[in-house]
Amino acid sequence: MFLRIDIFFKGVIYFLLKNLCKLFNILYFRRVRIYGRENIPKNAGIIYCANHSNGFLDALLIGTYTPKKAFSLTRSDVFNNRFSWIMAAIGMLPIYRMRDGYEKLRKNQDLFARCREILAEKKSLIMFPEAGQNLNRFLKPLSKGSTRLAYQTQKQYPSSEIYLQPIGINFSHLTAPRATLHLVFGQPISVKKFATDSQKDPVIINQLKGLLTKGIKKCLWLPEKEKGYEKKWRYIDKKIAKKDFNVLKDRLSNNPRSSSQKIKSIFMKHLFTFPNFIPLMIVKKILGMFKEQLFYHSMKYALGLALFPIYWIITGGILWIFTGIWVALIYFVLCVISLFLRQCFSS
Repeated sequence: MFLRIDIFFKGVIYFLLKNLCKLFNILYFRRVRIYGRENIPKNAGIIYCANHSNGFLDALLIGTYTPKKAFSLTRSDVFNNRFSWIMAAIGMLPIYRMRDGYEKLRKNQDLFARCREILAEKKSLIMFPEAGQNLNRFLKPLSKGSTRLAYQTQKQYPSSEIYLQPIGINFSHLTAPRATLHLVFGQPISVKKFATDSQKDPVIINQLKGLLTKGIKKCLWLPEKEKGYEKKWRYIDKKIAKKDFNVLKDRLSNNPRSSSQKIKSIFMKHLFTFPNFIPLMIVKKILGMFKEQLFYHSMKYALGLALFPIYWIITGGILWIFTGIWVALIYFVLCVISLFLRQCFSS
C-alpha cells in the first residue's frame, strides 16, 4: 500500500515539474523548436543519446519534450538525504565515479542491472555519450557506455525492442537566457538486429557507436570542429536561429561570409532590470561562485524557475496586505513582463 502511494506521488511530482518546465521555457527561451519527435519509437526501451553542453538543463529539456517519463544517470555527489526522494521522483539515478571510491564504484553494477530492467520494461533512459560536458557546438568523441548498455540489454532480453535515439541540442547562445533552442530527434537505431550478428561483442558495440555518432551529428548545427568553425559559430545569432533547422544547417555547411549584427540596448536593459533587481543580483552573485561556464545555463534556468516566483510571491503578498490585491496583481504582471523584456534586450 505504501509503495503504491509513493509511486503515485512521485508520478504527480514528475508531471507537475514537466509541465512547469514547458511553461517556464516560454519565458526563458526566445523560441523552442522541436524536430523529429515522430521518430521516437513506441512500445520500446529507448536510450536517448545527446550532446552535452549545459549541465542538468540538457537532461531536463529531453525529459520535458519526450512522451514518457525518462530516467537519467546523474553523478552521485549531487545526491543527499534531504533531496533524494525528489531526485528519485524526477527519475534521477546515481552513478559513481572513480573519485567516489572503489567501494562505491562497485555499486554501478547494481545500477546498470536496474538500467537494463528499465529498458526491458519499455521505459527510457537519458545518457550523454560524450562522457563529459562540452561548452561547444561540435560533438566530442563518444564513449561506449550507452551503446554497450543497449547491446547488453538486448542480449539479456532478446524479446525486447531496444533503441538508441540520437538527439541534438542546439542553443543559439550557450550561456545566456532568451536563446533559441532547436531540439532535434534523429532516426532511431534498432539494436535488435545486431544481437544476432556473428561478430564479437566489442566489434558490434563499436559499430553501434559509429552509427550513433553519425546520428547525433545529423542533429547538430555544427557537428564537427573543422576549418572556419569559429566563424560559423559567430554567424549564429537570434536572427539566424529563427530559420528552420535544415535551412540553417545547410547555410553553415556553405561557409557563410557574414554575420548579422547583434543590437543591444544598455539603457533598456537597465530600465527593465529595476522591478527584479534583488533576485537578479542574487543570481549574479551565485553565478560568480562558478569559475567554469559549463553550468551557467543550468543555474540560470534553475534559479529563474525557483527564485523569481518566490520573490514575486513574497513582495506581492506584502503589497497585497498594505495596498490591496489590485496593486499586488499589477506589480506581479509588471515583474513578469519586465523580466521578459530585459532578457530580450540582453541577447
